[in-house]
Amino acid sequence: MSAPLWLPVNFEETGYMPKADILLVGEITANAVEVYETAIALGLTPLVVLFEGQRADPAYPSLAIEELTENLRKVPAAVAGTRIYSDVKGERIDRQWRIRLERHVAEARNHGVSQWTTLVHPSAHISPSARLGRGVFIGPLATVASHADIGEFSRVGRSSSIGHHVTIGDYNHIGPAVIIPGNVTLGRGVTVGPGAAFLNGRRVGENALVGVGSVVTRHVRSGSQVMGNPARPWLSPLAWMRKQTSFGLKCLLRKLGLFDRARDFYRRSQS
Repeated sequence: MSAPLWLPVNFEETGYMPKADILLVGEITANAVEVYETAIALGLTPLVVLFEGQRADPAYPSLAIEELTENLRKVPAAVAGTRIYSDVKGERIDRQWRIRLERHVAEARNHGVSQWTTLVHPSAHISPSARLGRGVFIGPLATVASHADIGEFSRVGRSSSIGHHVTIGDYNHIGPAVIIPGNVTLGRGVTVGPGAAFLNGRRVGENALVGVGSVVTRHVRSGSQVMGNPARPWLSPLAWMRKQTSFGLKCLLRKLGLFDRARDFYRRSQS
């Protein structure tokens, strides 16, 4: 590993220029460490690019994005990781990850980062007919079968399997040990938890969440959250209470013979 380095300095004044073969954009997280180690395994010299307000880790060569010089802007870049704060609710964590990822990519582009590359771990197997977009990361021991299409800035975790003719949209996060067989389609911004599995030909809409260890046997609507075996839509405790209360009120009104009258009154009030 390269010597630790933190460089919030003005290169024009010092005349010192860091050497880097690839820029890793994002905060130092567990995902970023895996991306960093993959770059090292590929024989590259990575330099982590941090945004304003992000903390540097002395174990990794880091640089504030404001200090990017013309020479560094020409270096290919890849996404490292984003941090999710502990005060974010559990059901919003993965969506927050995607939003912060898109924000990091946009901010890097505003600072002159234009050449995005893909990082594939040496132990991963990628079919020659598969297509990988810009900024894609393929983790260790992952496999991508023939004619698979992975969109920009998506991540495939360790030991995951992507089958033939699978289509994965942009900004997807595929956790470790996920099994996606043939002809599955994932929309933009989908997050799949570790150990999840799919049946052939299933479709997952945009911004959907698939829970840890879930088995997807049906199509998943956009923006929904599913989990379990078989995977079913998940409701927050408050939403579940509202649903049960509504069902109980309907049953009571039917027993009293007031359901039709209450329904008509509600429709008039909404018109």
